[in-house]
Amino acid sequence: MGDEERHPYAVEDAVEMDVLRKAHKSVDILAAPHPAHVLPVVRYRKIPFAFAAALLYLTGYEQWQCATSSVPAMGFNGIAAAFLGGLNPLGTVLASFFIQHITAGGAYVDKTMYCAQISDLISAIIIYLCGFVLFMKYAMNASIAKREEKAIQRAKAAEADGKGGDQ
Repeated sequence: MGDEERHPYAVEDAVEMDVLRKAHKSVDILAAPHPAHVLPVVRYRKIPFAFAAALLYLTGYEQWQCATSSVPAMGFNGIAAAFLGGLNPLGTVLASFFIQHITAGGAYVDKTMYCAQISDLISAIIIYLCGFVLFMKYAMNASIAKREEKAIQRAKAAEADGKGGDQ
């Protein structure tokens, strides 16, 4: 009779229940450590860096000296190399070698005949001329595009005039 009246069987109509849900939550909350007693991962980050810096110093790999210039030209040369390389990674590497050779060669120039900043002046002129070339390329492309647009408008106007006369 149970089959005819569709009585539920425990195996067929099982429902998953967590009877001890509130008890599990309270155990998790009570067993969790206090936030003041938890050590964050970031707290001791300075110690490995200090240790690495001390080891680097002890190896004698790099001797630090105070230069006369407080701001080295590395940033300017980096921007110039990226611009000269056309923002292409390979071009930037080649341009940085080029600019570095100009800068290093400026140190060997006869100081009685040329000033000490001649290599920076040469690099600046090269970068300026590269920028001027890009500006002229942009201006010429804009001029050509305007001419083509005017030619298309003239062709449409001539076509419209030709259709109007035939009718």
